[in-house]
Amino acid sequence: MNSKIILHTKNSVYYQFHIFNKIYFFYSNLLKPLLDIKLYDKIGVNKSEIYNPQISLINHKKFNFELYLDKYSKFQSIKRYIHKQSRNLTFSSLTIIFNEYYNVLIEINKINNLQIKNKFNNLNEQLINNLEVLRDTYNNDNDVNINIASYITILLTT
Repeated sequence: MNSKIILHTKNSVYYQFHIFNKIYFFYSNLLKPLLDIKLYDKIGVNKSEIYNPQISLINHKKFNFELYLDKYSKFQSIKRYIHKQSRNLTFSSLTIIFNEYYNVLIEINKINNLQIKNKFNNLNEQLINNLEVLRDTYNNDNDVNINIASYITILLTT
């Protein structure tokens, strides 16, 4: 009798782990500049075709950009002006990311895999800490602080 187990059915633990690992990889790479941010660094946005993991939980058509880390320097504002970087561009891009990420977090809460949940919880904790650093960078901008608070709320409520 052949007792092979099919590991790739959509309801299998292996399948869920595989899919959510791809999603984790996608978002941790997309948000890497935010994960590496230090006080007074800023996030920039470039038009780009990014890695498409071909997963239904990721609406990759919305991600026609990539983030980059704009390290603090005394010429940072001039460089951002020349490259047409603005707070509006940065935070509208971050809003797209966090709104889509929210949908993923809802799905993660539906599954019964502690390893996956812990992986995303650790990522969320890092993001929250670094969003606080970004908030300190823009401490005098109320609109930016409202945006960052909404991203933190997404990470805390899911």
